[in-house]
Amino acid sequence: MLDIEKIESGLQELHLRESDLSAVIKESVESFKPQAEEKGVRFYLDIAHPLPCIVDEDRIKQVFTNLISNALRWSPPGSTVEISAERRNGEIISEVKDRGPGIPPDEQSKVFERFYKKSRDGTGLGFTIAKGIIEAHGGEIGVISDGKNGATFYVRLKAENRAVAQQSSRAVALRS
Repeated sequence: MLDIEKIESGLQELHLRESDLSAVIKESVESFKPQAEEKGVRFYLDIAHPLPCIVDEDRIKQVFTNLISNALRWSPPGSTVEISAERRNGEIISEVKDRGPGIPPDEQSKVFERFYKKSRDGTGLGFTIAKGIIEAHGGEIGVISDGKNGATFYVRLKAENRAVAQQSSRAVALRS
């Protein structure tokens, strides 16, 4: 709840520095390998390397941990969770795709709202926090699903250069 309050008040503090987003995503995936093996779900990674960008690594890892946990929860045994990331047109675009039941089109715009959890379980806060973190980074997060064949959550972040990273290595408070 404190994360939500900080996000909504615009007082979320980010510790920005140049990071390799591919390493952050891979570290998040590694933390779920035991759960995936136990459930019989495989991870398929299609992640470009390196993917330099200026982010708060801990906060971005929190986003991917949420997305991967959700994908693992909803993917049935024997299926694959696909995770991709690439640099395209000055952005880093990443996706986490599950093989679950999908999210009905009329619910997709609501999944990022606080406490919304109609068709999926959980507290209804994880996606809200993820959205606040990504927006505080100047990025975008969303979901695509036909409502039947899984869901793909995507994250778009600006890819920054090293000169900007050196100027942005201090803690900053951003308004979301």
